[in-house]
Amino acid sequence: MQFKMYGKALDELTSERLRPMEKAREFIFARLNGYFEYLLGSRPELLIPLEEGLTKRVQGLGVPNQSCAESALVAALSQHHTHLAPRQDLTQVCLDAFLDALDLSIDQLRSNEEVEVTQAQFQASAMRVDLQFYLALRELVGRDEAVRLNRDAIAQYVKLHDGPAFRDSGYGTLHDLRFVRARSAEVGYCGRIRIVSTVENGMLIERCENCEKVAGLAEAGIEFEDPEVFDTLLCSSDFAVTRLFNDAFVMTRHKTIAGGHPYCDNVFHDLRIVNTVEHPDDDFIARIHTMCE
Repeated sequence: MQFKMYGKALDELTSERLRPMEKAREFIFARLNGYFEYLLGSRPELLIPLEEGLTKRVQGLGVPNQSCAESALVAALSQHHTHLAPRQDLTQVCLDAFLDALDLSIDQLRSNEEVEVTQAQFQASAMRVDLQFYLALRELVGRDEAVRLNRDAIAQYVKLHDGPAFRDSGYGTLHDLRFVRARSAEVGYCGRIRIVSTVENGMLIERCENCEKVAGLAEAGIEFEDPEVFDTLLCSSDFAVTRLFNDAFVMTRHKTIAGGHPYCDNVFHDLRIVNTVEHPDDDFIARIHTMCE
């Protein structure tokens, strides 16, 4: 097997450039609306108590209340999101948490001019409300069911939110998928990572050796006492994204950096080539770096 290395080592955290309005729509409005949409279809009895619990939890973060006097702006941002339009109190406190994580004002949000933020701020703005959503859900249904519901909600959100773009992308083979993931590593999409990978025998085998998303959250002070929860919130979308690349692709993974391991072992199987899905053993994955060209 011939492995190649892509991306960069994690020497120091990078920064991100973003437009506040666009990221607010993605991180708060679209994502939160998608989670409520999933619960409406799977556990509708949780909607009201979850809304109350999540609002209380986000308020408990003690962030500055910037959006209270901007009800027209909040209403305009949420008007196309069926499940947020009638939940303005929740939407406002979540938007405030987003702005606080980025150290931005409501005027900067309104102007939508590009700003540069640290990787810690960027990751915190994406994860802050997601974590409180999980914690509010855990209070209602317990840890195991909350993990399952979060994982399924994320998968449905990815399918509905990202599906149209992926369906037109034409990723027909594992080599196509490897190229896309290598390119993402090289340009630093979602932070600096380093991937060692190969395509052999109907499998794309990857070892991800550092993750700036995890490092950014650590620097932002967002901690998880439960590695499986961290893994679910930060990494479980990969499984849904894999099927969007191609219905014949199936992903397996035993270890993640978010879950407390020294690397992630991502393996993508092409069911048109392999008859069974078997994840390589841990010893093989552990030796991959030494086999790199």
